Amino acid sequence: MVRTSVVQLIFFIALVGVTAMAVGSVVTDAGPYAQALDDESDREATAIKTDLSIINDADADGNYDGEVVTLYVKNVGGETVGTDDLEVLVNGEYATVTSAEVIDGDRWREGRVAELEVEIDLDPDDHRVAIRIDGDRDHLEFRYRVAFWSDEQDEALVEDNSSYLNRTESTVVDLGMETDPGQDGEAVEYSTDSDLEPVLDPETGETDAAGENTTTLDFSDVEEGGTVEVTLDTGWDEDVITIEHRLAFWLDHENQTDPALSYNETDDVYEVDNETDSFDVTMGTDPELEGEGVTYEVNDSSVMGFDDGAEGTTNESGQNTTTLSLEEGAEPGDAVEIDLDAGWDTDAILVRVVE
Repeated sequence: MVRTSVVQLIFFIALVGVTAMAVGSVVTDAGPYAQALDDESDREATAIKTDLSIINDADADGNYDGEVVTLYVKNVGGETVGTDDLEVLVNGEYATVTSAEVIDGDRWREGRVAELEVEIDLDPDDHRVAIRIDGDRDHLEFRYRVAFWSDEQDEALVEDNSSYLNRTESTVVDLGMETDPGQDGEAVEYSTDSDLEPVLDPETGETDAAGENTTTLDFSDVEEGGTVEVTLDTGWDEDVITIEHRLAFWLDHENQTDPALSYNETDDVYEVDNETDSFDVTMGTDPELEGEGVTYEVNDSSVMGFDDGAEGTTNESGQNTTTLSLEEGAEPGDAVEIDLDAGWDTDAILVRVVE
């Protein structure tokens, strides 16, 4: 009996030991699991509290100005968050927030809107911006499109740095515009800013299937030189082209200073005596342009020729003078046309030989 009791006691002690070990193991394993549940609960709670919403108008054209993406993000959750914790992705790539400001406040509390700016170079196309914070996210999809004056313009216009010079022998010039991406059926308004008042026709247009449109600028009634700015406006973008209307001309008879050169008003012709050795004729520009190259030509070199070459450069007043001499074969009644060419404009003067 004693031996049986001892054996039972030993089994009892062993059972208690095994049970204690199992309980300890369960408690040890349950600790990290419980902590993981607590962490997950905290994350879920934070995510529930953090709720941001991009309130930009996706169809508006102010989302990107060619340099900066501007986001308006409203905190609609229950927790105050920091703009530094926000992650921004543009087309799937991380981007840096270059400016962040909470509107009407210094903290991004519930109900307040933060204005975020991201400096980035984007091509005209469809784009996607996503924001993410504490597991919450939102996104904005927008289209960046531009409208601009075409690089290639009417052959009557000579490109000169950021502006175009009007070849004034062509009084009507075409101005072409484009869109990128090509926008079909977009309304375009045109306007000018100049005291010259050239005629702009039409003042409104509509882009074709390629996103292009053309207007014309008529200088027929413009009698002076100056600068014209022409603006195109599609409502969602605009561009300005600068046209310099330059005139090059022989000075009128009241401003030709050589006494050897007289003006016959009846025939509208200048005259020189057949005994004249040489005479000067002077040209000018409007506006007054210094340093402009001018070339000269006569249509009958057997009557007249240039003493100092057939080219010159305008002075600070936009003027240049060339000297001509009568050839030995010149006879009374001979008339010669003297042409000047400034590259962007031409003019002619008629000189007749008289006794």
